[in-house]
Amino acid sequence: YYQQENLASWLDMMQTLFPNCQTVLQVGAQDYVFVLQQDKYTSVRSILSDTIEAVEYDFGLRLSIMLGQVWSQIGYQALSDLIKAERDLFKTWWRQGHQGVHTFSQLYLWSMGERIVDLRVIKECLHQMILDQDQIQEIILSLWENSAVLTKTAQQLYLHRNSLQYKIDKWEELTGLQLKELTDLTLCYQLILPDIL
Repeated sequence: YYQQENLASWLDMMQTLFPNCQTVLQVGAQDYVFVLQQDKYTSVRSILSDTIEAVEYDFGLRLSIMLGQVWSQIGYQALSDLIKAERDLFKTWWRQGHQGVHTFSQLYLWSMGERIVDLRVIKECLHQMILDQDQIQEIILSLWENSAVLTKTAQQLYLHRNSLQYKIDKWEELTGLQLKELTDLTLCYQLILPDIL
């Protein structure tokens, strides 16, 4: 009974922590999916990294969390397939004994080495999103070549640093991927690699 009460309190607290929470789905005995409305982008990664240790301590829980991808302007069927693929990725990672808070990018790159999760639907969708955004493929390549240093990237692309920052920020709002963060940049670089070889 105490554990159930603790769990209910934890769920309430998580919804308070994320006021943009649209719904919470229980998908297993102890598995929950929080669906967030990201039309006004919120850095879930920052919020969780600042609070996760206190949350685990306060509620006597050990959490394994994967921050899913931001999917914008995606049809319902495609969204369903994308969420299923993300969940398969997380379950595979979790079953191998991993814990903690990890981003979609980290697990995606991990799965590339493991080759045990089919991520084609995710790969195709993200690749198309890159192609649909003005200059983002060139920005990803240049950031990769310049170790994510904005000044060098802006010079190489003949862009003002503020214009480059604006495009990077728009990409993050659209996808949740932070191109100045090497894990997210590596994921994006892997997606465009076939195009540049």
